[in-house]
Amino acid sequence: MKAVREQDAELRKLKKKRYIKENLEAFGFLAPAFIILFIFLFLPVLYAFILSFQKGNPLMGFEWFGIRQYSYLLTQDMDFYRALVNTIYYTAFTIPLQIIIGIAFALLLNRAIKGIGFFRTVYFIPHITSLVAVALIWNWLFNEQFGLINNFIIDQLGGERLGWFTDPQGIFEKAVILVPRWVEQIPVLNIVAPPLQWLEEGYLAFVQRAGDYQYPLWHRVLAYAARGPSLALLMIISLTVWKLIGFSVLIFLAGLQNINTSYYEAAKIYGASRWQQFRHVTWPLLSPTTFFILVVGLINSFKVFVPMMMMTFGGPENTTQSVVYYLYEEAWVHNKMGRASAIAYILFVIILVITLIQNKIVGKRVHYDS
Repeated sequence: MKAVREQDAELRKLKKKRYIKENLEAFGFLAPAFIILFIFLFLPVLYAFILSFQKGNPLMGFEWFGIRQYSYLLTQDMDFYRALVNTIYYTAFTIPLQIIIGIAFALLLNRAIKGIGFFRTVYFIPHITSLVAVALIWNWLFNEQFGLINNFIIDQLGGERLGWFTDPQGIFEKAVILVPRWVEQIPVLNIVAPPLQWLEEGYLAFVQRAGDYQYPLWHRVLAYAARGPSLALLMIISLTVWKLIGFSVLIFLAGLQNINTSYYEAAKIYGASRWQQFRHVTWPLLSPTTFFILVVGLINSFKVFVPMMMMTFGGPENTTQSVVYYLYEEAWVHNKMGRASAIAYILFVIILVITLIQNKIVGKRVHYDS
């Protein structure tokens, strides 16, 4: 018995040594990547968190500021909330368009027709083009003075030049102003002209409060949001949708080809139309793909920066200023590193909360059986 116990003890020691050796080898292979991540990712994240509680810059030095940095941003800084509203509008337009157009094109490309590989490549090309180059082309197309779009509007449609990147007025504000003018020109609709004019006066009086500091912050934020996105922001949204549509098509196409054809055969047997097949078969089984694009798209949308930097510099009148662009300005233009770090962590919390809500609400509706 003693010999058996000694043999078991020896085996345990050998297993322990082998276990330690295997783990040391694994950590040895992981060490270079971990060191790089620690130096260039974890340390900056930790330093930014400490910096968010301080005031100053690297040249003049820092002093402890506590939570007042966060308090100012959340309770007094109208510029931060303006950037947040712009980012929300950007996200609210970009993601639905990306999903709807992506599914539509994926359904068109999910067919066994001659040359389908060529068309799939063509739709994906925008995704691999340089965002900087595309932004410059968009600036040229929508230039107010010599852009092709304005020239087409004037020459072919007889319209007026539009300030695509210079008009700060929101599209909701434009609609409220223009609709009563159109109604007045139609005799049949003259009866609704007075209520519309009253609505216009009240609405315009409300949105003008966005810049009036006599009103509380939440009131000014609502007034600014009521104006809607500017034309410049819509141009940035159009660029983003065009740029990302190839990625959406590719992901949805992969999802479509992963659906078992027996579902469609069963639906046809029961007499389901094409729309019914899409509604009850395709759409539910594409829910994992849609959920993926929704989550990734939302995170990327809240981090948008390059189009604003290349096309508008946050203008006109900060109507295209995103949260990340505002962070950039606070850090590198106004040299307020502490405030920029606080903005970064507030943005992190916003994205985290929205992602958790998505997982909680939308995630329950995802069907993984295909």
